[in-house]
Amino acid sequence: PHTRYPIPVPSPSAAQMTARPDPLGLAAAATTALTWGLVGTMVRLLPSLTPAQLVAGRLLFALAAALPALGVPAARTQLAHALRTPAAWTLAALLGGYYLLAVAAFRLAPVADVALLLATAPLCALGLRRLSGAPASPAERSAALVALAGVALTLVPSIEAALAGAHDAMRRRLAGDALALGAAGASAAYALRFRTAQQRAAETPAPSPFGVAVLTFALGSAVLAAGAALRGAPVVGVDRLDARGLALLAALGILSTLVPTLTFAIAARRLPPVLTAAAQLLVPPVAALAAALALGERPSVWLVPGGALVAVGLFRLLGAAR
Repeated sequence: PHTRYPIPVPSPSAAQMTARPDPLGLAAAATTALTWGLVGTMVRLLPSLTPAQLVAGRLLFALAAALPALGVPAARTQLAHALRTPAAWTLAALLGGYYLLAVAAFRLAPVADVALLLATAPLCALGLRRLSGAPASPAERSAALVALAGVALTLVPSIEAALAGAHDAMRRRLAGDALALGAAGASAAYALRFRTAQQRAAETPAPSPFGVAVLTFALGSAVLAAGAALRGAPVVGVDRLDARGLALLAALGILSTLVPTLTFAIAARRLPPVLTAAAQLLVPPVAALAAALALGERPSVWLVPGGALVAVGLFRLLGAAR
């Protein structure tokens, strides 16, 4: 439940809980929030590509940038272990599903709304735990209700569009919201599955975040390439991109996929969980600001109170989980 995006958070050490915040950890957390917050805007600035082509290009660029790291023996060992571990393949499938659902959501609904709904992964994790029979504390239940109230407020513009007769706009927005919640669910399932693997480390060592990430990049690229071949369509559609579009796609894969994968792992290892959680909750405001500046997208008036309730609820939920 500590995971905002599909990257596992290592358990904090006693030193992390008592020491002053580490400057490198703070820098890594800020970099993570900034780079994740740019994803929605980059997706919207590449309208000539389908969501599948965007994800394929994103994963291919991330994979190409990660390959040089395999020159380090430790990185090769981590990838080899992930390839041999069934849990890593499950995690890679969940992570790939997250990427596809999130990109599709950004295409249909406002960037700020999608980023906020993606932030509800801890809430989805609580729901999945309840479905599996795990109890929820009163503090967790009250925090979840606050966050759900915020989610409901973010859906008000869709309801207003329906009442105004703008059914096409309503359907697109609701579809984007639903895809964003699906992506949050995939993120939550990833976090819970990773935690289970870590708890069973005495039997089988858990795969590393780096090993799972590289496996995801390779597996996702291969699956999307096979699907494109069956449809007779280009995998990425590079011919539809000019130099600016190609640079944006590369930035999406490297700057907003590979880089935050690494910086979030650094932040989680060097900062107390409360600071890691706070950094994750900065992603929606960063996304809203980027969309306003680059796309001229104005957030709805309901986003501020809804986002505040979601942030308060998630922060309380993360505190209750600890």
